[in-house]
Amino acid sequence: MAASFLNDMAGDRYQGISAGTEPADRVHPEVLATMAEAGVELADGPGVLLTASLADSAERVIGMG
Repeated sequence: MAASFLNDMAGDRYQGISAGTEPADRVHPEVLATMAEAGVELADGPGVLLTASLADSAERVIGMG
């Protein structure tokens, strides 16, 4: 959700990527519905695996726990 809000608000200035150590097969339906209500569309695809290469290519890595 945070990456999608960033991408929606930042335009071309930044690109947020949401990734995790155990990504889900799909986005939770309540998340899809909540984001749609906020006017931000999400793809209902699988999550992205956080790898060392992905983290190394990032300018900033923000952890959520």
